[in-house]
Amino acid sequence: MSRMLSIMMVFGLALCIGLGTVSAEDCKKAKKDKPAAGEKKEKKAKKPKTEAEKAAAKAKQEAAKAKRLAAAKKRFEAKDKNKDGKLCATELKGKAKNEKAAERVAKLIKAKDKDGDGALTFEEITAKPEKKKPAKKKAAEKK
Repeated sequence: MSRMLSIMMVFGLALCIGLGTVSAEDCKKAKKDKPAAGEKKEKKAKKPKTEAEKAAAKAKQEAAKAKRLAAAKKRFEAKDKNKDGKLCATELKGKAKNEKAAERVAKLIKAKDKDGDGALTFEEITAKPEKKKPAKKKAAEKK
């Protein structure tokens, strides 16, 4: 789930930098999912009890995940103007000409670009974020 949120955040950042490709329907859906001020979130559905219910729930989750990835791929391809399979800084920045947008794009590319080519592939965007290993305490080493 956090992987999908990461993907959505990356695309959300790219879309909100000034590209203007977020539709009003997407905004309405996002607002509909959030509870209004003072309202409590609905309780999550009960966990499936039987193996068949667990399998059905897992299949449903996988189908939803595949649907979100397909939608993300479609948005990626729409942004890739030169159809090289990569999003460069100019494609991510789009029509926005302010410095803040350029800084955000540079920060995004720096964080996600694994091969160092200055552009993001779909695989780089959708890759799971690496977990940082906690630093070992020197006191433990002295023992």
